[in-house]
Order: sequence, then C-alpha cells, then structure tokens
Amino acid sequence: MSYLVSIIIPCYNVEDCVERAIESAYQQKYSSIEVICIENNSSDNTMAVLEKCKVKYPSMSILKQEIQGAPAARNKGLNAANGKFIQFLDADDFIDSDKIEYQVSFAEKAENADRVIVVGQKSWIRVDGSTVINKLTEDKWKDLIHGRLGDTCANLWSRVALLEIGGWSEEKRSSQEIDLQFRLVKRGVEVIYDQEPHTIIYERATGSISKANPTENYKRVIDSRMEIREYIKDSPELKKYTGFLDYFIFNNLKNIFKNSPKEFSQKYREIVSSGYDIAHIYPYLSGAGKMVMKFFGVRTYLKFAKID
Repeated sequence: MSYLVSIIIPCYNVEDCVERAIESAYQQKYSSIEVICIENNSSDNTMAVLEKCKVKYPSMSILKQEIQGAPAARNKGLNAANGKFIQFLDADDFIDSDKIEYQVSFAEKAENADRVIVVGQKSWIRVDGSTVINKLTEDKWKDLIHGRLGDTCANLWSRVALLEIGGWSEEKRSSQEIDLQFRLVKRGVEVIYDQEPHTIIYERATGSISKANPTENYKRVIDSRMEIREYIKDSPELKKYTGFLDYFIFNNLKNIFKNSPKEFSQKYREIVSSGYDIAHIYPYLSGAGKMVMKFFGVRTYLKFAKID
C-alpha cells in the first residue's frame, strides 16, 4: 500500500534556504507526497521564493499562519494535511531522497500505522562545519529523557496520533519537541527506530533561544524533565529511570551553576521541594565525587570538584 505522506515546511525569513528544503522534498523517491509550506509572517522575500517554487511545483500548497512561531506553523500544516504520515521539515534543513521511502517501510511494520513514530537518525552540521551524530539507545524512555528520541525533521509521525494529542504546544518557548514526544509516549504510541542518518540538520548561528539566554533554557529543560519525573515516579515499570533522569537534571543544574550560582540555588531549592533527590545521582559519580557530595554538599562539589 502506498500511503500519502504530508511534508510540512514552516517558513519564516528563510529566503536563502527554503528552496533547498523544497527541492529535497520533491526529490524523494517515494512519490505519494504532498508538500505544504506555511508562510509565517516573514519580513524578507520568503513569499516570493515560495511563489517561484510553486511555478515549478504546481501541486505545492502555500498557507499563511498569522500566529508567530514554528509550533503554530506546524499545527497549521498538520490540520490541513491529508497524509497518513507527517514529515516535518524545517526550511533550513534537508532530507535525503530515500528518507521517506525508507521510513514508510518501517512504519508499515507497526501493529497500528495510526499509532507509530519512526524515530530517525540525523547528521547535525555545526556552524564550524563539523558533524555530530548522536547515539540512539533504542530505549525510548532514556532517549526521551536525553532529548534524543529522534528529531522533528528526522522522524516520521502518524498524523492521527499527532491530532489526538492536539499537535504542538504553542505556549512553550522551548522544549516543544520533548513535550510533543512525551505526550505521544504517554499515549502509548509505538516507537520504531531507524538508525540510518537520512536527515541533515544545520546548526543556526543566530536566533536560537537557547543561545540567547542559556540559563533560562537550562531551567526550561529541567522543568520539562521534572514533568517526566512526576509521571514515572510511582510507576513500577518506569521508576527505574529516576536515577538516570535525576543525573540528566543534575548536568543541567551544573550548567546553571557555571553561569549563576544564585540562580542555581533558586532552581535547586525549587526542584528539591518538588521531589528531586540528589542521592539518586550517587551511582553515576566516582568514589571521590560521591564522598565530596555526601560530606560537603552539592554546592561545594560543583565549586571545587573536577572529578566527574
């Protein structure tokens, strides 16, 4: 069976790169596709580039979304889509020609094609030209906690499953992807892994919220994991991930401490009052690190210990 795949491309001030993304969509070996571009209040010539592309590809849809932000633009495309599966594609990224064909073959193996995410691998091209490929553990909870349950553009998503959870959160300023994945996993969506990197993600040199205010971003990352923590803490099946999760939170606390010990103290007190237990990270520390933490406390550990 040839399922229709909807490729949704949010477009905001991307006149210099969106044509490349559109070309990568139409160069797919998998022919049963529709391409939906969402113009999101650009102030450059993005609309003109989209209109030029539509001349070349008349089947391409161009929609406008007045609400600013990628989540709102993706939701606009999601609600207009007809495909069995959704391929989100950021306008400055690129997918290989066999990406959709390959991942549809994975999705077809699911028990229910309306309840599946194909978690894809990506090549992350940094601003300096170096390439990073993060390891997928194929443990969906560990990958979710670590922020590696695929990537918005590397994954293939069941449209029905996305609609059932209400699509993307338009209120969150960051960690929207983790929020979306968490809600899908809680819903019991089947996760199938594709370890081949078919997606190229280009690091943005400017404009990233996390780069503009890293401490605030670390706090939001912690908040998103505390939501997961609250969900798994009383589950006999899932509470085994608590130590791994608390260690991930701790690494973000360390980053806050480097930038602002005062803000670290405030955030640490906040999450401890919500149930965070520093003792859970002891198995992840060296013997010396454990001793410093136990006898001198977390602030002393972070200030002086260079051992973990």
